[in-house]
Amino acid sequence: AAEAIHGDKSQNARLRTLANLKSGRTHVLVATDLAARGIDVAGISHVFNYDLPPEPETYLHRIGRTGRAGAQGEAIAFCSQDDRQHLRAVERLLGRKINVRDDVPFGMSIAEQPPRGEASAQPKSGDKNRSRRRFQGRPQAKSPHSGGPAGRKGPPTAKAAAGGKPPRGRFGKRGAKRNGRPQASGKA
Repeated sequence: AAEAIHGDKSQNARLRTLANLKSGRTHVLVATDLAARGIDVAGISHVFNYDLPPEPETYLHRIGRTGRAGAQGEAIAFCSQDDRQHLRAVERLLGRKINVRDDVPFGMSIAEQPPRGEASAQPKSGDKNRSRRRFQGRPQAKSPHSGGPAGRKGPPTAKAAAGGKPPRGRFGKRGAKRNGRPQASGKA
């Protein structure tokens, strides 16, 4: 069974969902960043990130739900060309490069972090202000009048799936903002 945790659920409903996850009645939890901190559930093997957050520390809290207490876990994040700055910010925080895989369907990419033990998950010690940095939102798409890519009608092409701008779907402004997602994945 799958359940969700988000800000529109009551505290009692959230606690019930977490109890179901801990007991094994729920196998998949879909959650907002509300569940990124303070939840300790044994046996979480995967964390999927629909998007990369602007703050790399938030990403670390999200993937910290998996691979707890020395257990192996995997974090996968969808990442478009517009998200590359956020991917680079995560790499700077980790102090290591995340390998990108291009051998996935629909022209998408996957970034893979090396397994634990190959590189420290702690930030480099020389930059104590790293956690205070804030990253600006994604760059805006250029309009057809400014020399940027023109709007497209019809289904997204392979180029769009590889990081271009797909047409707006039923997700409205937020869904349109988080578009064309190649994947990023890594061991947590």
